[in-house]
Amino acid sequence: MQRFSLSLFFIILVLLPGCAARITRDGVMSQELPLTLDDLQEIRNGENNHEKVLESYRVYKNPKLQTYLNTIAANVAEVSTRPHLPYHVVLLDDDEVNMFGGPGGYIYMTRGLLNFVESEDEIAGLIAHEIGHIAHYDYSDLPQFSRAKKIHGLMLKGTELARDSIGTYGTATYYAVKGIGKAAPYVSRRFASDAEITADEKAVEYMLAAGYDPRGLRQFIDRLSRVEIGDVGRFVMFMNTHPPFQDRRSVLDENLAKINFEDGSIDFKPDTLAEMRQTTVNPPSSILFVPQLGVHRVTPMALDELQRKTAAYQVTDTSEAF
Repeated sequence: MQRFSLSLFFIILVLLPGCAARITRDGVMSQELPLTLDDLQEIRNGENNHEKVLESYRVYKNPKLQTYLNTIAANVAEVSTRPHLPYHVVLLDDDEVNMFGGPGGYIYMTRGLLNFVESEDEIAGLIAHEIGHIAHYDYSDLPQFSRAKKIHGLMLKGTELARDSIGTYGTATYYAVKGIGKAAPYVSRRFASDAEITADEKAVEYMLAAGYDPRGLRQFIDRLSRVEIGDVGRFVMFMNTHPPFQDRRSVLDENLAKINFEDGSIDFKPDTLAEMRQTTVNPPSSILFVPQLGVHRVTPMALDELQRKTAAYQVTDTSEAF
């Protein structure tokens, strides 16, 4: 087992991004089109990358939800340091809890993550964090697709051989590596801790300027850090690329402590997430939304747990779910 762990460790190191060449901002096209040649190349890379992502994921088609998410993104992007990119939030039809960005303004959010959030401020915080990465050119240099896919194949083969002998943690590793095959060869990258902290700092700045409560991002990260071990399989990809480590939460607390939330000088946007959930139709068959309890997978175990939590639990209509 030790030999396998060391081998997997070295393979993962190969996947980690190196130091990217600094993108220049020379040669803006015009005042009306404030993009550089580097920006245009990044947008083109983003389009090509998007096609690759759609080879692994299906888009969850719901125009109302799509407009809702892109409106939040537009509000945040407008106050960012790169407001002129064509930002898109793409909702992916997948139960895993994940979110990642891509070149040229692409942001991907799974349905599982959208069901996990508890407020519009949390959504805005996650989007602002990804825009922070994009604005800092963190997604501008893509790995080589063929090389990354080959490495992923080696990783998956190794975890398949070790899964049964390692037990629970081996199974978690297997599903983590299997999940990497969906997006990591294309966009999903693991940033250094300082890059994550910088993206959080930019997110707080952007959220305040756009009218969202930055405490929403802190609340999400705190809840992510307390996911039950039995359910961690659905969160493992997101935790791998955006770990909720203590330093990150501490720095967020320090930044939030500098903001006076009590004097009434900050006017936050109203939280319309609950209204959006109640008016969204055509929910996926695997999800039920119970307003008092949140979103739950429809399995016998999940239904038993819901019944234990409330004796009055009844499901008569699923049209309020995502």
